[in-house]
Amino acid sequence: RKRVRSDFGERARWLKEVFLVREIRDLDYIVTRNEVEALILEGNLIKRYKPRYNVLLKDDKHYPFIKVTVKDRFPALRIVRRPELDGSAYFGPFVSSYALKELLDVLKKTFGIRSCSDNIFKNRSRPCVLFQVKRCLGPCCGKVDEEIYRKAVDEMLEVLSGRGKTLIDILKKEMEEAARLLKFEKAAFLRNRIASIEKLMSFQVAYRPFGHDIDAIFFQKRENQYHLCLISVNQGKIIGKKEYEMEFHGDEGFFLNQFLERFYSYNPIPDEILVPTEPAGKEEIEEFLKRTKGKRVKIKVPKRGDKLSLIKLAEENLVESIKKGIFGEKGELLASLKRSLSLKRLPERIEVIDISHMGGRFRVGSVVVAEKGEIKKEEYRSYHLSQGFDDLEGLKELLERRYPKHPFPDLLLVDGGRGHLEVLSRFLEALGAGIDFGAIAKSRARGVPDRVYLGRQGRMIRLDPSRKENRFLLKLRDEAHRFSNRLREVWKKREDLTSELLNIKGIGEKRAKDIIKRFGSPQEFFKKVEKGEDVGLPKNVVEEVKRYLEKAGHSH
Repeated sequence: RKRVRSDFGERARWLKEVFLVREIRDLDYIVTRNEVEALILEGNLIKRYKPRYNVLLKDDKHYPFIKVTVKDRFPALRIVRRPELDGSAYFGPFVSSYALKELLDVLKKTFGIRSCSDNIFKNRSRPCVLFQVKRCLGPCCGKVDEEIYRKAVDEMLEVLSGRGKTLIDILKKEMEEAARLLKFEKAAFLRNRIASIEKLMSFQVAYRPFGHDIDAIFFQKRENQYHLCLISVNQGKIIGKKEYEMEFHGDEGFFLNQFLERFYSYNPIPDEILVPTEPAGKEEIEEFLKRTKGKRVKIKVPKRGDKLSLIKLAEENLVESIKKGIFGEKGELLASLKRSLSLKRLPERIEVIDISHMGGRFRVGSVVVAEKGEIKKEEYRSYHLSQGFDDLEGLKELLERRYPKHPFPDLLLVDGGRGHLEVLSRFLEALGAGIDFGAIAKSRARGVPDRVYLGRQGRMIRLDPSRKENRFLLKLRDEAHRFSNRLREVWKKREDLTSELLNIKGIGEKRAKDIIKRFGSPQEFFKKVEKGEDVGLPKNVVEEVKRYLEKAGHSH
């Protein structure tokens, strides 16, 4: 982002930049999972499209990979720059040679896999220095059983494939068992091994160089419009994205069915298609794709692992696209909210509820609304609530009165704590509403930020006021509080005004409210009576009003 912005600043530019900026007509970008993957993608796109002003990376530069010769009897660990289809397992690429060197050192220390050449391996008669410093298990001289060595290789492959957590759980159980049997040396060894594997998991491996061609799809429905993003992965490399917006009056399963059939009638078909939900008629679509491509094509809904991360990546790109194309500058705010609160969908419409009362009386509820990052005052609503209940009962009453008549927002918040969240959670669960929801609680300690409790589990997030998206949420909460307080004050003032009229015989609550509504205040009403004007009341009531004024000594 900073690199792109720097091209449009006021600083002096190279001659190349002057020509480049002059020819720019549009900007687009692809969101990646980390900076390493962004750099790899940039190199791939430059090599593929050969843009005029990119001189660097037009050469045949290749980043290094880790190669594991899994087909050998005793597999070896190697560094290569050109992966080949030779049955070996490859991991990478690695942009930083320092990070690669550190990774190799931890791999050797943790698993003891050999790194020597096949020629040296076959001709050794005694172990090398790596065996002496415990960086190799010494398979060259029969210092390790083949089965044990193969197990170490399999464990290393698990970690490099991003499945190290399962291995850690197994090792932790073995460590606890060793400690229970008082085998403290073995327990210490396993503890160190767990620490090494956790360190290995912190390294970023962008992709594996061979594998299926994959398309990852994510879509979102907004009214009758579907927005869709498709990420293409070719031989393990992210090579591009496509975005579509289309009108479709049907459910998600049928929409996906129609999109897949139409899209792959005119576009290359990958080996595998990843989708967030299963399309209607999945078997028929797979059969259609098989006939068109000439080989079987799988449609999958991933639940975990690398394939789920590709769906998440497509979702992130879709959010960026919607933000950029529909919301303009407000979109950054909504995208930040979605990320920081881990929401299921972009919070295009947010509603915040506040319950207010005065000593149990004048109980009111307010709903304030923000849409596409803008506060919509014309959509504010207020509710007079039943008297004699606590805040939670008032919230329950407001929810039951409002949401059978109004559609749910993308994000529904209430001003309150965990008790308010529980009421909101039970209400939404009873209606089967799968929206994001939470409660914003005000901090009682100075210097401690307010917090929001989200979802049924009440996941707590502190709302750091230095962040723009958090200030927006707090502003909505304060606006709901202000609006409900104003309504409560108006109600109290109106009741105070009617209290004087209730002292007059023949005027009850209903008649008093009608008088205030018609004349604005008791004083204006009394002026009309004294002037003998028609005030719309029976003669006997008007006489009672006059007697009251004489007795009270009113002079108007």
